[in-house]
Amino acid sequence: MDEHSKSDEIKFGLVVLCGIPGSGKSTLANGLKNYLREASDKTHAIHICYDELFPSDLEREIITQSQYNSDEGEGISKWKSYRKAIFNSVEGLIGKVMLKQVNPNTDDIESEEDRLLFETIQRTIHKKYDEIFSGIRTDVNNVVLIIDDNMYYRSMRYSYFQLAKKYSTGFVQFYIKCPTDLALERNHARGEPVDKDIILTMDTRLEPPNPELNKWEENSYVIDSMETDMNARFSFVIDKIEHCLKNPIPLEIEENVEEKEESRVICSKNTLHQIDQILRKIVQDHMKHSARNAANMAEQGKIANATRSYIFSHFKLGKLTLASMDDVTDSSKDKNSTLYKHVSELFKAEINKYKQ
Repeated sequence: MDEHSKSDEIKFGLVVLCGIPGSGKSTLANGLKNYLREASDKTHAIHICYDELFPSDLEREIITQSQYNSDEGEGISKWKSYRKAIFNSVEGLIGKVMLKQVNPNTDDIESEEDRLLFETIQRTIHKKYDEIFSGIRTDVNNVVLIIDDNMYYRSMRYSYFQLAKKYSTGFVQFYIKCPTDLALERNHARGEPVDKDIILTMDTRLEPPNPELNKWEENSYVIDSMETDMNARFSFVIDKIEHCLKNPIPLEIEENVEEKEESRVICSKNTLHQIDQILRKIVQDHMKHSARNAANMAEQGKIANATRSYIFSHFKLGKLTLASMDDVTDSSKDKNSTLYKHVSELFKAEINKYKQ
């Protein structure tokens, strides 16, 4: 059977794991690989582990450094380059399996350094999983791609949902919920433990799936890391994966790509402008309430402005995203608007960290 006829029968499932370091994501991913291998010789599981592709010192730098200004520093730029290279390589793998796009779109790679980084990671990923096309597994019917990363920002996971939508594959995400003290204990027992501060910081920033707020997260499930019945856990996870394989995301045909992209850019700029205006008003209101303690005004102002810059820069860099909303025009003039309320909640949550 040639590659084209073989791949026409393949069902593809994109499985995204998220959770803090030490929660048990890699344990679940490796267990799934073994489980699927033993359960069926017609299913191939691919494990993409970010820890194997991403420099740990770079992740440490990003998660611990102060990011209160909106300028994109060298560390953040490098961090984004690595994540983009991994993402593009994964897209290339999906396109190869689905036979819809042999090579990923790399038009957004700007520098030669980023291109070399992408090519290196792509070779690593594709070489590792070339057995799909080698003829050894000519009977493969299902491919399950497991993305094993902390994925603490919703925007990170949303990118993979968009990928599943682009190629009309199945999509499911599992949030590995784990008490911080247990994650720290497990991490301590590792051969190469993650810094304690990284785990604690990531725990405060993690945005768990919220299907009620975001329709695209409807295929999201919580896995209790304290569950001791591993067979029950794998049975549950396999059941959800089988469901995603049988129910791929419908392929949407875009009639006018350029017009849609232009509209998206305009909408994005307007949204960022509204967020900036909302944050400035929130800071003003915050300082009015803080005026009762004049002795502490300077410090309060410094913290409030740092929080404003932190939130805005994260929206600008795509680390914070918004659920689908109605037209955000003039949202900054209405404190009851969905956008105003959402930004207010983010500001409140972030500034409260200084009181802890």
